[in-house]
Amino acid sequence: MKKKTKKLKKKQAIQIDNSAAPSTTNTSKLLPKFSIKEHLLPILLFSLLCFILYGRTISYEYVLDDTIVITDNNYTKKGFSGVKDILASDSFKGYFGEQKNLVQGSRYRPLSIVSFAIEYAFFGLNSKVSHFVNILLYAICCLLIYRMLFFLFPSKNNMKWFLTIPFFASLLYTLHPLHIEAVANIKGRDEIMAMIGAIVSLIYAFKYQHTKKLIFLFAMSSSYFLGILSKETCLSFLAIIPLSIYFKTKKIDKGLLTLFGVLSLCTIGYLIMRYNIIGYLINSNARNTDIMNNPFAQMNLGQKSATIMYTLGLYVKLHFFPHPLTHDYYPYHIPIMEWAKPGTLISLILYLVMILMAVYGVFKKKMYVWGICFFLLSTVLVSNVLVNVGTFMNERFMFMSSLGLMVLFAQFSNGWIAQKLKLQTKYTWILPAVFALGFFIKSWDRVPAWKDTLSLNASAIKVSKNSARLNSFMATAIFEDVRSQPQTPEKLEQLKQARTYLEKALSIHKTYYNANLMKSGVASEIYKFDSDLPALLKAFKEVATIRPDVDYLSQYCEYLNRQNRDPKKLLDFYYDLGYNTLYKQARNAKWAIHFLELGYALDPNSSFIKSALSEVYSVAGNTAKAQQYQ
Repeated sequence: MKKKTKKLKKKQAIQIDNSAAPSTTNTSKLLPKFSIKEHLLPILLFSLLCFILYGRTISYEYVLDDTIVITDNNYTKKGFSGVKDILASDSFKGYFGEQKNLVQGSRYRPLSIVSFAIEYAFFGLNSKVSHFVNILLYAICCLLIYRMLFFLFPSKNNMKWFLTIPFFASLLYTLHPLHIEAVANIKGRDEIMAMIGAIVSLIYAFKYQHTKKLIFLFAMSSSYFLGILSKETCLSFLAIIPLSIYFKTKKIDKGLLTLFGVLSLCTIGYLIMRYNIIGYLINSNARNTDIMNNPFAQMNLGQKSATIMYTLGLYVKLHFFPHPLTHDYYPYHIPIMEWAKPGTLISLILYLVMILMAVYGVFKKKMYVWGICFFLLSTVLVSNVLVNVGTFMNERFMFMSSLGLMVLFAQFSNGWIAQKLKLQTKYTWILPAVFALGFFIKSWDRVPAWKDTLSLNASAIKVSKNSARLNSFMATAIFEDVRSQPQTPEKLEQLKQARTYLEKALSIHKTYYNANLMKSGVASEIYKFDSDLPALLKAFKEVATIRPDVDYLSQYCEYLNRQNRDPKKLLDFYYDLGYNTLYKQARNAKWAIHFLELGYALDPNSSFIKSALSEVYSVAGNTAKAQQYQ
């Protein structure tokens, strides 16, 4: 009897061991069970939360970079006929009319712009439709994340869905305030579509690994490629997908190598396609001294690396304490950092710990480091470590990365804390629920900032006070809001407020073209109120001394010439600016001649203007012109 019992136990043990190993006869049985019927409630919950939080945006306007990809993009506004141009061009070309190469690596993200062109074909410029599509895509994205996480963290012992890691992580992801920019700003669709492509490719990778069906391999590669065409950040899944499969299978087998090989071929194909369209893979922007496109232009190597390290730490902080938030992290909202500063050192220690944990966890095949690996791998492409992304940081850059930290937090609360505090399973929801409530409240309060340009900038200026870009944008928003209003004292006060913001922007970045342009525009509007020509010309001189290439200056000077209200003051202005400032001080003969010619156009008989022109032309080597003005 005892022998029979031992044999039975041995047989049961073998059956248990075999259930954890791949079956050669029917590997599809290994697929974690996921019944739509059983998960209908969380599916409805995530969908409802997305529309509760972001439903208000349907009535919101186009803001920020929507101008580049939608409202002023010539390819988008061709509708279906523009799709070919979008696929065959740099993403900025439809806006600028040519390839500008403003930022390192340029930008090739055609898929979201194609979706805008399709929308335009059916609905024209309709922000309501675009906002609705963004919300819908975000809801789909969150549901796919929930589904995907059950491959990594299948529920045990018929655990209720609201106590599982996939539910906690997906809930926190859905409500996270860092995702607001990607959803509420229509242009942020590239982030959502890239994440959808990445998550779908990971789902099909799991299915292929379990079943070895080629249809899943094809679906994985197609989703991955479409994700990259939405945004380059999807390239991180070249490492994330094989690593995720490795964490679950605990080995490197033929199936895993096949997945990596197919993903590599897709990546190479994309890079070849990108190279043929843009002309390079990663261009250098070391010579770009405009801090609006190269924020590190005025830093040495130590300051640059310290500032990058500091922003990486700030990203982690914002994941768990998302306040304050802003859409603008341009110079110098983030200050120039040094390695001796506490913020930089704390961030360095934090990332060293995460990297060591990730390396140890990978070798020991510990599932608890999956979130860390996911975060590190998806962050590196937007971190300024490999490629200069054109700004210090951005909240929408964390749209993909945040999933890793939310999974880590869900594991932390479900595992380590529960064990240390000896909590029953039914109480493990408390900490995630507290954070979820906090995220919801913060998101609910933050979303209305994206209503229009003025409200967005007014909200951000409270945080990004030292950003040259935002101060300029705030002035521009005020200017555009009041320029068509009647001449009232209130309008004058608002224009003066705009002027204050511009002075702040120029104190940070004196050669900033847009700020100098707006300074001349605001000065001309104020001139309509007070007719104070000396004050106007003083502002014009300040702009022209730094940025004589501001076209508006010349256009308004031509207007003043036609008005001919005070020719003597104008002639003195042209002479002082052209001869004394641009020629004598700046040694800029080209622009000195330009403004002196405006003086000559006003009064061809002015002896001092003619004398100045003769001298400058002579020094410039144009003797014929010099003799003409003698």
